[in-house]
Amino acid sequence: VTSTSGATGPVINVNEVASRGVLEDYMNVIQKNMSPIDLNVSYELDEETRELKVSVDTKLLGEFEARDLRVGVITIEDSISGTQAGHAGKYKHTHIIRSFLTSAFGDKATVSDGAIYNEFSQTLKDKFVLDNMRLAVWVGRDASQSNVKGFEIYQAYEVKMTDRPYT
Repeated sequence: VTSTSGATGPVINVNEVASRGVLEDYMNVIQKNMSPIDLNVSYELDEETRELKVSVDTKLLGEFEARDLRVGVITIEDSISGTQAGHAGKYKHTHIIRSFLTSAFGDKATVSDGAIYNEFSQTLKDKFVLDNMRLAVWVGRDASQSNVKGFEIYQAYEVKMTDRPYT
C-alpha cells in the first residue's frame, strides 16, 4: 500500500492481540485511509534451501514523530489440518503464525534521514508447506507485552510467498 505524501494517520490501537484476523483488519483500514509511513517490502525465497530473505524499506511522510518505531516480520501458513474443539474430525486452520523473523513485538527500528531500512533472514522449517505460506510485515510503535492495549500499527503488508496455487 503506497501512502500519499503528507498523510497523517490512521493510528490503530490493538485492543486484543489474540483477535482473529487482526493484521487483515489493519490492512483493510489502512488501504481505505492514508498512513504516515510508505512501506516497501521485497523478499526472496529459495525453495530448495528454504531460506527466506526479507528487506523492509520505509519512508516517513509529513510531520510524523518517529519515536520507538518497530518493524515486525512473521510467516503465516494456511490450510493446516488439525483438531478443533466443537468440530468433528479434522478442521482446516488458516492464517496461523508459523515463525517470527523479529521479536513478537517487532524489532526497534533506527530512523535515518526520514527512512528505515532493515534486512531479515530465516531458514523455514521442512514441515511448513511453502505453497500455503504468506509473509506479513508491519511497522508500528509502543509495542511491548506490558502495553498491548496501546500498540499502534501504522502500515502493514502481506503477500503469498510462492506463485503456485494453494494446495
